Amino acid sequence: GGSYKTLKSSVTAKAGEYYHVVAVYDKDAAKVRMFVNGAPAGELAASGAFAFPSKTAAHWFAIGGDASIGTNAQYALDGEVCVARMYAHALTRDEAWLLFDDIKTANYTPDPSVVAPVASLFDVTFNEDGTATDVSANQTTISQGTTLPKVAMNDTYHRLSATFDGTTQCFYRIDYAQDDAIKQAMQNGFALETIYRTENLKDVCPLSAQESGGAGIEQATGGQLQFWCRVGGGYKTVKTNVTVETGRYYHVVAIYDKENEMCRVYVDGQPAGEVAAAGSFGFPPKTEAHWFGIGGDAHPSGAAQFCLTGEIVVARMYDHALSRDEAYRLYEKAEQSKQAAE
Repeated sequence: GGSYKTLKSSVTAKAGEYYHVVAVYDKDAAKVRMFVNGAPAGELAASGAFAFPSKTAAHWFAIGGDASIGTNAQYALDGEVCVARMYAHALTRDEAWLLFDDIKTANYTPDPSVVAPVASLFDVTFNEDGTATDVSANQTTISQGTTLPKVAMNDTYHRLSATFDGTTQCFYRIDYAQDDAIKQAMQNGFALETIYRTENLKDVCPLSAQESGGAGIEQATGGQLQFWCRVGGGYKTVKTNVTVETGRYYHVVAIYDKENEMCRVYVDGQPAGEVAAAGSFGFPPKTEAHWFGIGGDAHPSGAAQFCLTGEIVVARMYDHALSRDEAYRLYEKAEQSKQAAE
């Protein structure tokens, strides 16, 4: 458009810290955008034609400085560059986040002092007669619909698992209306963990307590894993970078971190998405929906909705927002159970 469009981002760099930066020129949208450490850091209108430097001697990219018409760089960096890439299209926000996620994952090593946390709010064990028991310290009562899920030994994880037929009466239910420990955690920060597989790509909820409030793990139509959490007057939805495949097991940890005002999801031990979540947690307006569904989502009628056709191996709830290391340790523990009988 005849002049520089200068995007002054929301980030001020600190000496000694690493920053992942993606700068985008989107001609179709007439915008320039910047993403720092996976998050949007600013955008600016940029209509008109792109202009090259007037002197072809400056038609080069510098790494560690800026191009000049001579052989030397200008505005030289006193520091370190780990990655330098150029893409042939204007990246989306999701693509920028995935690039940052790849960088984080490549260099990730869990703290050796961190161990797998213990689920203190509920830890479901499936019984051979089709019922289920909470073996956590909270010892919640678990009821079920009129159709019992089929419980059998899972040959992958070497523990009893439950298979659901996708109908509204085939589910387990954990009430929390009178459970102060669960309600306080929902308000102050918690985590849900499940291992599940699906037989279809419908909109289903493996472990969920949503009804115009609450929170839950959801598989959207088409298979995208999501975490819905009612905070600040509306749902904050983490739409992860994982689209499930039928017949495959997924280890999912969904976290509401009130202190840091974030919702996060880890799938198979890796970060899969996060979203800002400022404000207070919101419960469903009807107390009849104050329960967690296993194999479906809570509904005030007492039946489940968004019912799973598939299998659940693990269903747990933790009384705090798990760290990345803790989420990884849970996945690691689940993977170790695969070799338990070998």
